[in-house]
Amino acid sequence: MPPWMALAPLSVPALFFVSSLSVFAQEFRPAAAPESVFRQVAHTIAQPVDAERSVPPAPAAERPTEDVIDAERRQIDPSRHFGQEVTPVLPPITYLRNEAVLLKRGEYMVDVGAVYAINEYEVPLIVAPDSATVGRVTDRTLYSPFAFRYGLTDSLQAQVFVPVGYTAEQFDVVPAATFTDAGRPAGDTTVSLNYSLPSSMTGECTVVWTNALVVPTGHPHSLFDVPDAPFGSGYFQYGSSVLAIRRYDPLLVFGGFGIRYGFATEISGQSVERGFCGDYQFGVGFGVNETMSLSAKLFGSYEPALQVNGNKFAGSQRDLISLRFAVTKANECRIVEPFVTVGCTPAANDVQLGVVWTFR
Repeated sequence: MPPWMALAPLSVPALFFVSSLSVFAQEFRPAAAPESVFRQVAHTIAQPVDAERSVPPAPAAERPTEDVIDAERRQIDPSRHFGQEVTPVLPPITYLRNEAVLLKRGEYMVDVGAVYAINEYEVPLIVAPDSATVGRVTDRTLYSPFAFRYGLTDSLQAQVFVPVGYTAEQFDVVPAATFTDAGRPAGDTTVSLNYSLPSSMTGECTVVWTNALVVPTGHPHSLFDVPDAPFGSGYFQYGSSVLAIRRYDPLLVFGGFGIRYGFATEISGQSVERGFCGDYQFGVGFGVNETMSLSAKLFGSYEPALQVNGNKFAGSQRDLISLRFAVTKANECRIVEPFVTVGCTPAANDVQLGVVWTFR
């Protein structure tokens, strides 16, 4: 048998497979592209190139970041990021400018304002060297709290405080007698030095040591003038106090105490000496934002009985406790602080309303 006859059984399936592939290729051969497709491609190529698309993309360093794009969208300062601390216009302890050290060397502040205070209380009144009676006293005061502060060094600040205004005192004496006394236009002058102790000694707290001298430039219309009333104690006073301030952002907590001595003097022909007194204050401040803060303070003092002609005058000792609430608004060169003070004891001012403007 010839050799090709042996391959005959295999050639039939092979021919069938080849013919199947040919049919498959003819069925799925890609159709020729219509003429309209070629025209559309030619029209697109002939169009001018867009100028903006032809500019290469800016380098990564020059491209705006997502923070800048988001800031422009929100219209805020791009340099300020969320959570970044912003330096306040003035230190957070601005509302403690009478007690703390705010000024650097050569800087100064000037205070003006308007304050109205009223106080009613009963006191024993001396009517003769060895006799006394009961009287009801009403004090009304309207004044401007003028103050000047100057930074001697970065940690030492000097201050002069002189209230200028009008005061009137009405006495209703038992059994039946009423008379009034008007004070001078200027009250007692207070000169003080505030020294901020080095942080190496105080740690995380700010500690301020204050020494103050009160000169009786006002009219001594009463022996029972409250210490924070500005007019007419009638005697020299010297005091020293310490104030500690601790920050728990956005809160400031502060507290301190001091002693004050009233020197002997002669008032209405009587030898009067107040002696040692104790002062204290505690409070908290809350920073609303970089320019505004709220503060509340409890302050007071204890004054022992007066020594009149060497004898203790019974009933003349006093506890003076008051609460002060204030809103402090600061900008680059001015501070505005409205406040209200409420007396908590009969001898303290019943109420004190005012606003203080500070210029720097």
